[in-house]
Amino acid sequence: MELSLVITTYNRRDVLADLLAHLEGQTDKDFEVVVAIDGSTDGTAEMLAGLGPSFPLTWVDTGCTGYGLAVARNRGILAAKGRAVAILDDDSFPAPGFVAAHKAGVAAGVITGGPRWPSDPGAAPKMQWKAEELCKLPPLTPMSLPQLRRDWPNAWLIENNICLLRRDWVEMGLFSERLKLYGFIGQEFFARAEHLGLKYQFNPAAAVTHHGEFEGDNALSRARKTRQTRRAELIRPALMTPRHYAAQAAWAGALEAGQTPPALPPFALAAAAALPYRAARRALRPLRRALRGRI
Repeated sequence: MELSLVITTYNRRDVLADLLAHLEGQTDKDFEVVVAIDGSTDGTAEMLAGLGPSFPLTWVDTGCTGYGLAVARNRGILAAKGRAVAILDDDSFPAPGFVAAHKAGVAAGVITGGPRWPSDPGAAPKMQWKAEELCKLPPLTPMSLPQLRRDWPNAWLIENNICLLRRDWVEMGLFSERLKLYGFIGQEFFARAEHLGLKYQFNPAAAVTHHGEFEGDNALSRARKTRQTRRAELIRPALMTPRHYAAQAAWAGALEAGQTPPALPPFALAAAAALPYRAARRALRPLRRALRGRI
Protein backbone atom coordinates (compact mmCIF):
# COMPACT_ATOMS: atom_id res chain seq x y z
CA MET A 1 0.00 0.00 0.00
CA GLU A 2 1.52 3.31 -1.10
CA LEU A 3 -0.83 5.73 0.66
CA SER A 4 -3.02 5.68 3.75
CA LEU A 5 -5.64 8.35 4.40
CA VAL A 6 -6.23 8.96 8.10
CA ILE A 7 -9.56 10.70 8.64
CA THR A 8 -10.36 11.99 12.12
CA THR A 9 -13.99 12.32 13.11
CA TYR A 10 -16.18 13.31 16.03
CA ASN A 11 -19.96 12.82 16.01
CA ARG A 12 -20.37 13.42 12.27
CA ARG A 13 -21.37 10.01 11.00
CA ASP A 14 -23.46 11.38 8.12
CA VAL A 15 -20.79 13.82 6.93
CA LEU A 16 -18.17 11.07 7.25
CA ALA A 17 -20.31 8.66 5.22
CA ASP A 18 -20.60 11.30 2.49
CA LEU A 19 -16.82 11.81 2.50
CA LEU A 20 -16.16 8.08 2.21
CA ALA A 21 -18.62 7.84 -0.68
CA HIS A 22 -16.75 10.66 -2.45
CA LEU A 23 -13.51 8.69 -2.16
CA GLU A 24 -14.93 6.15 -4.59
CA GLY A 25 -14.26 8.74 -7.30
CA GLN A 26 -10.48 8.85 -6.83
CA THR A 27 -8.54 8.45 -10.07
CA ASP A 28 -5.93 6.34 -8.24
CA LYS A 29 -7.72 3.44 -6.54
CA ASP A 30 -4.74 2.04 -4.62
CA PHE A 31 -5.11 3.47 -1.10
CA GLU A 32 -6.49 2.56 2.29
CA VAL A 33 -8.57 4.58 4.75
CA VAL A 34 -8.13 4.56 8.51
CA VAL A 35 -10.88 6.40 10.36
CA ALA A 36 -9.71 7.70 13.73
CA ILE A 37 -12.79 8.15 15.91
CA ASP A 38 -12.34 10.80 18.59
CA GLY A 39 -14.65 9.22 21.17
CA SER A 40 -17.83 9.66 19.11
CA THR A 41 -21.19 8.79 20.66
CA ASP A 42 -23.36 8.88 17.53
CA GLY A 43 -22.85 5.33 16.27
CA THR A 44 -19.98 6.13 13.92
CA ALA A 45 -18.38 2.70 14.33
CA GLU A 46 -21.67 0.95 13.62
CA MET A 47 -22.12 3.03 10.47
CA LEU A 48 -18.62 2.11 9.30
CA ALA A 49 -19.26 -1.57 9.95
CA GLY A 50 -22.21 -1.44 7.56
CA LEU A 51 -20.23 -0.02 4.63
CA GLY A 52 -18.69 -1.99 1.78
CA PRO A 53 -16.28 0.42 0.06
CA SER A 54 -14.02 -0.53 -2.82
CA PHE A 55 -10.95 0.45 -0.76
CA PRO A 56 -9.66 -1.12 2.48
CA LEU A 57 -11.35 0.56 5.45
CA THR A 58 -10.43 0.17 9.12
CA TRP A 59 -11.04 2.32 12.18
CA VAL A 60 -9.75 2.96 15.68
CA ASP A 61 -11.65 4.62 18.52
CA THR A 62 -9.75 6.55 21.19
CA GLY A 63 -12.65 6.63 23.62
CA CYS A 64 -11.50 10.14 24.49
CA THR A 65 -13.67 12.64 26.26
CA GLY A 66 -12.96 16.29 25.60
CA TYR A 67 -10.69 17.50 22.81
CA GLY A 68 -8.80 14.41 21.66
CA LEU A 69 -7.87 15.35 18.10
CA ALA A 70 -4.13 14.76 18.59
CA VAL A 71 -4.80 11.36 20.18
CA ALA A 72 -7.05 10.33 17.29
CA ARG A 73 -4.58 11.44 14.63
CA ASN A 74 -1.73 9.61 16.34
CA ARG A 75 -3.66 6.36 16.72
CA GLY A 76 -4.73 6.58 13.10
CA ILE A 77 -1.20 7.16 11.82
CA LEU A 78 0.19 4.28 13.89
CA ALA A 79 -2.55 1.98 12.54
CA ALA A 80 -1.83 2.98 8.92
CA LYS A 81 -0.03 0.50 6.65
CA GLY A 82 0.91 2.83 3.80
CA ARG A 83 4.40 4.02 2.99
CA ALA A 84 2.98 7.54 3.12
CA VAL A 85 0.17 8.88 5.29
CA ALA A 86 -2.06 11.88 4.57
CA ILE A 87 -4.37 13.23 7.28
CA LEU A 88 -7.79 14.77 6.80
CA ASP A 89 -10.62 16.07 8.95
CA ASP A 90 -14.06 14.60 8.35
CA ASP A 91 -15.37 17.78 6.74
CA SER A 92 -12.63 17.97 4.07
CA PHE A 93 -13.66 16.36 0.78
CA PRO A 94 -10.73 15.46 -1.52
CA ALA A 95 -10.62 16.30 -5.21
CA PRO A 96 -10.66 13.24 -7.54
CA GLY A 97 -6.89 13.46 -8.05
CA PHE A 98 -6.06 13.81 -4.34
CA VAL A 99 -4.56 10.34 -3.84
CA ALA A 100 -2.56 10.46 -7.07
CA ALA A 101 -1.24 13.94 -6.24
CA HIS A 102 -0.01 13.01 -2.78
CA LYS A 103 1.62 9.85 -4.08
CA ALA A 104 3.45 11.85 -6.74
CA GLY A 105 4.54 14.57 -4.33
CA VAL A 106 5.56 12.79 -1.16
CA ALA A 107 9.26 13.13 -0.32
CA ALA A 108 11.54 12.20 2.55
CA GLY A 109 11.88 14.89 5.22
CA VAL A 110 9.20 17.03 3.60
CA ILE A 111 5.71 18.00 4.74
CA THR A 112 3.54 18.16 1.63
CA GLY A 113 0.41 20.26 1.98
CA GLY A 114 -2.48 20.98 -0.34
CA PRO A 115 -5.05 23.79 -0.45
CA ARG A 116 -8.31 23.76 1.48
CA TRP A 117 -11.02 25.55 -0.47
CA PRO A 118 -14.34 26.58 1.09
CA SER A 119 -17.47 25.12 -0.48
CA ASP A 120 -18.95 28.63 -0.39
CA PRO A 121 -16.24 31.31 -0.85
CA GLY A 122 -18.68 34.06 0.03
CA ALA A 123 -19.41 32.49 3.40
CA ALA A 124 -15.74 31.87 4.22
CA PRO A 125 -13.69 34.71 2.68
CA LYS A 126 -10.76 34.18 5.05
CA MET A 127 -10.43 30.50 4.13
CA GLN A 128 -10.67 31.45 0.45
CA TRP A 129 -7.93 34.06 0.89
CA LYS A 130 -5.65 31.58 2.69
CA ALA A 131 -6.04 29.03 -0.11
CA GLU A 132 -5.32 31.66 -2.74
CA GLU A 133 -2.18 32.77 -0.89
CA LEU A 134 -0.96 29.17 -0.62
CA CYS A 135 -1.47 28.78 -4.36
CA LYS A 136 1.12 31.51 -4.92
CA LEU A 137 3.82 29.14 -3.64
CA PRO A 138 5.95 27.40 -6.27
CA PRO A 139 4.49 23.90 -6.65
CA LEU A 140 6.35 20.89 -5.27
CA THR A 141 9.32 23.01 -4.22
CA PRO A 142 10.62 22.02 -0.76
CA MET A 143 11.69 25.00 1.34
CA SER A 144 12.65 25.50 4.94
CA LEU A 145 10.00 26.87 7.25
CA PRO A 146 12.04 30.02 8.06
CA GLN A 147 12.40 30.68 4.31
CA LEU A 148 8.70 30.13 3.83
CA ARG A 149 7.79 32.65 6.53
CA ARG A 150 10.31 35.17 5.20
CA ASP A 151 9.45 34.99 1.50
CA TRP A 152 5.76 34.06 1.74
CA PRO A 153 4.44 35.67 4.95
CA ASN A 154 0.80 35.18 3.94
CA ALA A 155 1.15 31.43 3.39
CA TRP A 156 -0.82 30.09 6.35
CA LEU A 157 0.07 26.46 7.02
CA ILE A 158 -2.53 24.11 8.47
CA GLU A 159 -2.03 20.53 9.56
CA ASN A 160 -5.25 19.32 7.94
CA ASN A 161 -4.41 17.92 4.48
CA ILE A 162 -0.72 17.25 4.89
CA CYS A 163 1.20 14.16 3.85
CA LEU A 164 4.48 12.66 5.06
CA LEU A 165 6.23 9.35 4.76
CA ARG A 166 5.01 7.23 7.64
CA ARG A 167 8.49 6.90 9.08
CA ASP A 168 8.83 10.70 9.11
CA TRP A 169 5.56 11.03 11.04
CA VAL A 170 6.97 8.78 13.75
CA GLU A 171 10.52 10.13 13.76
CA MET A 172 9.33 13.71 14.20
CA GLY A 173 7.12 12.69 17.12
CA LEU A 174 3.55 12.58 15.70
CA PHE A 175 1.21 15.15 17.34
CA SER A 176 1.63 16.34 20.90
CA GLU A 177 -1.13 15.08 23.19
CA ARG A 178 0.02 17.15 26.15
CA LEU A 179 -2.41 20.07 25.83
CA LYS A 180 -5.92 19.00 24.90
CA LEU A 181 -6.82 22.53 23.84
CA TYR A 182 -8.08 23.88 20.55
CA GLY A 183 -5.33 26.07 19.06
CA PHE A 184 -2.33 24.08 20.28
CA ILE A 185 -1.77 21.14 17.96
CA GLY A 186 -0.87 22.81 14.67
CA GLN A 187 1.34 25.55 16.06
CA GLU A 188 3.41 23.15 18.12
CA PHE A 189 3.61 20.67 15.23
CA PHE A 190 5.07 23.14 12.74
CA ALA A 191 7.44 24.65 15.32
CA ARG A 192 8.76 21.17 16.11
CA ALA A 193 9.05 20.39 12.40
CA GLU A 194 11.13 23.54 11.93
CA HIS A 195 13.40 22.63 14.84
CA LEU A 196 13.94 19.14 13.42
CA GLY A 197 14.75 20.49 9.97
CA LEU A 198 11.74 19.26 8.02
CA LYS A 199 10.81 21.23 4.92
CA TYR A 200 7.43 22.16 3.45
CA GLN A 201 6.23 21.95 -0.12
CA PHE A 202 2.93 22.94 -1.65
CA ASN A 203 1.03 20.49 -3.83
CA PRO A 204 -1.80 22.36 -5.60
CA ALA A 205 -3.31 19.17 -7.05
CA ALA A 206 -3.84 17.67 -3.58
CA ALA A 207 -6.86 19.86 -2.94
CA VAL A 208 -9.78 19.43 -0.57
CA THR A 209 -13.07 21.29 -0.21
CA HIS A 210 -14.17 22.27 3.28
CA HIS A 211 -17.85 21.60 3.74
CA GLY A 212 -18.78 24.37 6.11
CA GLU A 213 -18.03 25.27 9.70
CA PHE A 214 -19.93 23.21 12.24
CA GLU A 215 -20.97 25.00 15.41
CA GLY A 216 -20.13 22.74 18.33
CA ASP A 217 -17.40 20.92 16.39
CA ASN A 218 -15.54 18.56 18.72
CA ALA A 219 -18.02 19.52 21.47
CA LEU A 220 -16.73 23.10 21.30
CA SER A 221 -18.79 26.15 20.47
CA ARG A 222 -17.09 28.94 18.52
CA ALA A 223 -16.81 31.02 21.70
CA ARG A 224 -15.24 28.12 23.56
CA LYS A 225 -12.79 27.52 20.72
CA THR A 226 -11.72 31.15 21.00
CA ARG A 227 -11.18 30.84 24.76
CA GLN A 228 -9.18 27.65 24.36
CA THR A 229 -7.05 29.19 21.61
CA ARG A 230 -6.15 32.04 23.94
CA ARG A 231 -5.25 29.65 26.74
CA ALA A 232 -3.14 27.55 24.38
CA GLU A 233 -1.34 30.67 23.16
CA LEU A 234 -0.24 31.43 26.73
CA ILE A 235 0.76 27.89 27.70
CA ARG A 236 2.20 26.31 24.56
CA PRO A 237 5.59 28.16 24.53
CA ALA A 238 6.54 26.15 27.63
CA LEU A 239 6.24 23.00 25.50
CA MET A 240 7.98 24.42 22.44
CA THR A 241 11.62 23.88 23.44
CA PRO A 242 14.34 21.52 22.15
CA ARG A 243 14.01 19.40 25.30
CA HIS A 244 10.32 18.84 24.74
CA TYR A 245 10.76 18.24 21.01
CA ALA A 246 13.34 15.50 21.65
CA ALA A 247 11.11 13.93 24.29
CA GLN A 248 8.14 13.96 21.92
CA ALA A 249 10.14 12.11 19.26
CA ALA A 250 11.30 9.49 21.79
CA TRP A 251 7.71 9.09 22.99
CA ALA A 252 6.43 8.42 19.47
CA GLY A 253 9.25 5.98 18.75
CA ALA A 254 8.31 3.95 21.81
CA LEU A 255 4.66 3.83 20.74
CA GLU A 256 5.67 2.63 17.28
CA ALA A 257 7.83 -0.09 18.82
CA GLY A 258 5.00 -1.26 21.10
CA GLN A 259 6.90 -0.18 24.21
CA THR A 260 5.78 1.81 27.22
CA PRO A 261 6.41 5.46 26.29
CA PRO A 262 8.90 7.32 28.51
CA ALA A 263 7.61 10.00 30.84
CA LEU A 264 7.57 13.42 29.20
CA PRO A 265 9.30 16.31 30.98
CA PRO A 266 7.08 18.58 33.11
CA PHE A 267 6.04 21.97 31.81
CA ALA A 268 3.43 23.35 34.21
CA LEU A 269 5.89 25.27 36.43
CA ALA A 270 7.62 26.94 33.46
CA ALA A 271 4.27 27.84 31.94
CA ALA A 272 2.99 29.32 35.21
CA ALA A 273 6.18 31.35 35.77
CA ALA A 274 5.99 32.88 32.30
CA LEU A 275 2.25 33.44 32.32
CA PRO A 276 2.25 37.10 33.52
CA TYR A 277 4.83 38.10 30.91
CA ARG A 278 2.99 36.38 28.06
CA ALA A 279 -0.36 37.75 29.18
CA ALA A 280 1.08 41.27 29.25
CA ARG A 281 2.55 40.88 25.77
CA ARG A 282 -0.78 39.73 24.41
CA ALA A 283 -2.62 42.59 26.10
CA LEU A 284 -0.20 45.10 24.56
CA ARG A 285 -0.46 43.60 21.08
CA PRO A 286 -3.18 46.05 19.83
CA LEU A 287 -1.08 48.99 21.03
CA ARG A 288 2.02 47.73 19.22
CA ARG A 289 0.01 47.30 16.03
CA ALA A 290 -1.38 50.81 16.34
CA LEU A 291 2.08 52.26 16.84
CA ARG A 292 3.43 50.39 13.83
CA GLY A 293 0.58 51.78 11.78
CA ARG A 294 1.62 55.35 12.63
CA ILE A 295 5.23 54.88 11.61
